[in-house]
Amino acid sequence: MISKETLDAVNIGILNDEQLNEAIIHYSSLEENLKCHGEKYHLVWKDAYLTLITLTQFKEARKRNRG
Repeated sequence: MISKETLDAVNIGILNDEQLNEAIIHYSSLEENLKCHGEKYHLVWKDAYLTLITLTQFKEARKRNRG
């Protein structure tokens, strides 16, 4: 489960490293769990998937910037 503070940070787009890792774990699980429900939850799955992609890109950018 994601903490309220981390969820708020995801919505704002400003996360520390710990929050970023927590969010990636949460959205990975959420995306995987929604995928098996097919069309019924497709829009929710897509939102979770796109959020996960964005978070993963944030993490990769941090790695590149830190060397």
